[in-house]
Amino acid sequence: MDFTPFLQAFLLIVALLLFVILDIILHKVALRAISITILLCFNIWSYTYYFKIEELQEYWSGLKYSPYDAYLPPNIDDFIFVWLASQILVFYLFLTIGISYLMKRKKLLTKQDNGQAVPR
Repeated sequence: MDFTPFLQAFLLIVALLLFVILDIILHKVALRAISITILLCFNIWSYTYYFKIEELQEYWSGLKYSPYDAYLPPNIDDFIFVWLASQILVFYLFLTIGISYLMKRKKLLTKQDNGQAVPR
């Protein structure tokens, strides 16, 4: 079994770069959706990785092994910390998108209330 999280980490970095560079600079809703989708894929994928770690720990729990064995299961506490941090990041990005949308909506409604021309 291959447990290298390289592709997961790559997805996380790509999603963050998409969000920061493309969304904040260009303010495009479609780019927000793409970056958030990639982040959600990262989180779902990392959740399955968590179960693989648990499976490995159950397998190794009954066996005696050398502390230098390359197939030891990774430390699950570190993984849980990273996973929770990524969940907080996704929540923060959703919150940022929601607040940005509400602020734009408020500005549009204020212009309509003041009788100013609103671009369509």
